[in-house]
Amino acid sequence: MQRLQHLQQHVAPGAAAEEENWLSAERRASLEEAPSGLRLTLHDSMEELPMDAPGKTWARINIPYSDNRAGWGTKFVPACLVNGDQPGQSALLMAGNHGDEYETEIALMKLARDVDPATVVGRLIIIPVLSMDAAHAFARCWPEGSGSEGTNFNRAFPGAPDGDTAGLLAHYISHVLFPDVDVVFDLHTGGNSMAMFPCAHMHLLPDDEQRNAMLESMLAFLTDTVFIYMDVRHTITLGVRVAFF
Repeated sequence: MQRLQHLQQHVAPGAAAEEENWLSAERRASLEEAPSGLRLTLHDSMEELPMDAPGKTWARINIPYSDNRAGWGTKFVPACLVNGDQPGQSALLMAGNHGDEYETEIALMKLARDVDPATVVGRLIIIPVLSMDAAHAFARCWPEGSGSEGTNFNRAFPGAPDGDTAGLLAHYISHVLFPDVDVVFDLHTGGNSMAMFPCAHMHLLPDDEQRNAMLESMLAFLTDTVFIYMDVRHTITLGVRVAFF
């Protein structure tokens, strides 16, 4: 009864659109209280991240989601976009592909927080936690209630525009973000299953030009150990070469 009275007081018949706009305005106004120099933006679709916004912008990827708790729900994946003061190439940095790999998630959170656009040449797109529900559950794969229960997100690519939650996110990353950047770094650790030492690794691809570009990027990390992987049956990746420098 209290809920019905509240709705009658705040929503007149036929005024659903006005109420929705009022809620949106209130939500956006609350963001204006953010600390100086911090800008938050809200976007209504996955295609509207402010790629060319000057300086540092905090945003989010919105993934449509519906279940018994929310008919018109949304999953949020935070992102930070940094356009440097000088033009240059674009880099996409991602972590949290597997939710239990917290070291890299924390590293990218710190980078997003501390990076100064004045020191950046080109553009950085930083996504600290790709698999938010899995991170909350301290799990490698997406848990119940995520919309993609049991999914290993690293196997969800290239995704599908009409797929489940993981498929939608993978499709957006593959078809919107990847074509817009020059280099992609997907940061991992051992998660719950293993302890890993610092290393850089890459997949063994048939395209020589792309393979050489990836090799240069991998070696740029200057780690003592690098791994080169090859795909096996298109579903499992096994390390086949280890090089020590």
